[in-house]
Amino acid sequence: MEIAGIAVNALAVRWLAERLVHGGHGRTAALLLTAQASGDEHVALSIKDREAVLGVLRDPPEGLCELRGVLMLEHLGRVRHGV
Repeated sequence: MEIAGIAVNALAVRWLAERLVHGGHGRTAALLLTAQASGDEHVALSIKDREAVLGVLRDPPEGLCELRGVLMLEHLGRVRHGV
């Protein structure tokens, strides 16, 4: 599946969802797991969802490093432009 345009394998999605639940972001975790269970190829994340994912990816495993990088660049762009 693709999250924020980055290919993420099923194991990494489950790892991320678990971290989101433990971080208090159950809604975002459910969004990812529901999309995975439905076989969705792409997941659209709100800014709030993106920030939740970024918050739990402080030290990501190899399969999520690229996702963290993209979300960080987007976040910095939003901060820079006051969004």
